[in-house]
Amino acid sequence: MSASQYQDDDWVLRIIHPDAVIDGARFNSEIFRPRDEDNGKLSVYLYSKDNHPESALYHWRRNFKSRPAGIAGITYGEATRANSKLRIEPSPTKNNQDHALIDMNPLNPEEQRQAMRTMAKHAEKRRFISVLSPEG
Repeated sequence: MSASQYQDDDWVLRIIHPDAVIDGARFNSEIFRPRDEDNGKLSVYLYSKDNHPESALYHWRRNFKSRPAGIAGITYGEATRANSKLRIEPSPTKNNQDHALIDMNPLNPEEQRQAMRTMAKHAEKRRFISVLSPEG
């Protein structure tokens, strides 16, 4: 799907690394910061609103053999409204047809921090965020 085919209520999902979990159940806005090696682009899953968000966790664990702490989700509309300069583009890979990138490069550092905080605030409202136990 192209970015124009997504609707405001479709999912933008981010895998949460265990190191990002605070007090066993919360996370901070750093989960929406691109890694240094990602050249300012945040790796996410783009899912139709009809797909269950937790399926991204199962996909991750099956293909990458690592144990994420959970998944944070916001809607496509929330992500694109976090800053009008943000662009979300599908970027399918061999193992993940739902992979996409949020390009944070057009934002200055303060705008990036604000967009990260806004996305984290929206994600914390979601009931489906899973913070898995080590056995999870």
